[in-house]
Amino acid sequence: MEEAAGDEGEKRKKSGKKVAIPKDRHAPKKPITAYNLFAADERIRMKKENPDRSFGEMNREIGSLWNTIGPEKKQPYLDQAEVNRQKYMKEVEKYQKSDHYKKYLQTVAALQQRQQRKKVEKEQKKKKKLSSSKQPPQGEETAPAEPATESPSLPPPSRPPPLSLKQSFVAGTEIPVFTNLFLLHNRELEVQVRKLRQTTTDLEEECALISRHVDNMKRQTVRLESDVQNQILKNQILKKRLVFLQETISDTFGSLSIPGIHSVPSVDTIQEYLKEVESVVAKQPAGEDKQFDEVFFTVRRVAKETMERVREREEGEQENNTMDTTN
Repeated sequence: MEEAAGDEGEKRKKSGKKVAIPKDRHAPKKPITAYNLFAADERIRMKKENPDRSFGEMNREIGSLWNTIGPEKKQPYLDQAEVNRQKYMKEVEKYQKSDHYKKYLQTVAALQQRQQRKKVEKEQKKKKKLSSSKQPPQGEETAPAEPATESPSLPPPSRPPPLSLKQSFVAGTEIPVFTNLFLLHNRELEVQVRKLRQTTTDLEEECALISRHVDNMKRQTVRLESDVQNQILKNQILKKRLVFLQETISDTFGSLSIPGIHSVPSVDTIQEYLKEVESVVAKQPAGEDKQFDEVFFTVRRVAKETMERVREREEGEQENNTMDTTN
């Protein structure tokens, strides 16, 4: 590995590019995320349904599916990803105690020293070049140098405070993989990811609950609208029936002469007319006047005929409604 890193450094020496830290081939592989587990299952299903689909189309559809499925379908993949992550962390801890990891750290340290040495050599060459350009050519007299004056003593520059973990990454500081600093940074990121994942799950559950409430409200609204329409139809039927009864009673009693009542019944005055008939009948007991006996008989006959006409009308309306429904 050191030879490979050295060859790579020699190749980039002429180009002046910074030698990248090589990857550790013996290190454990990173765990598969929940999304990648889901994507693998979906690709198998999509290939069975349509083998001619392109990889890009499947990826776009898988991404949209992942964003639309509920938390209950995501949870198995999240659990499996967590199991893989725990396994990966154990493998990393075990690997850090191996000889391969020690050799890898030595290789990284050697590369960094080489980079630092090249940087120092480059700066020295630059200084020599600047100093040679400032020297006067031969044959020219140089101006006498001024006597050196003692400069006031200045306090030594204070060292900047060490950067925190987050600041070191922001500043672009490179941290070798599988070091304590690297693992600490990974743990912080994993904590943040878990918090975000939990927040996402909570929000998805709240959205699902709100969606169920909205669906229930829609069903209740539809039911209430149906009840209102049915009640309107019932009111219309009752109103028609009332008008029919008023017309029938007014027509029947219009030709009937009752002692003590001189008004003629109509649709508008039928209620007042019936109250007058009721008061007159209540004052005169049955059997004392033959004329009132005839009135009682006529009232019973009119009531019977009216009920028969109402019944016939209702049966006709039911038949019409049945025919309309059939058509």
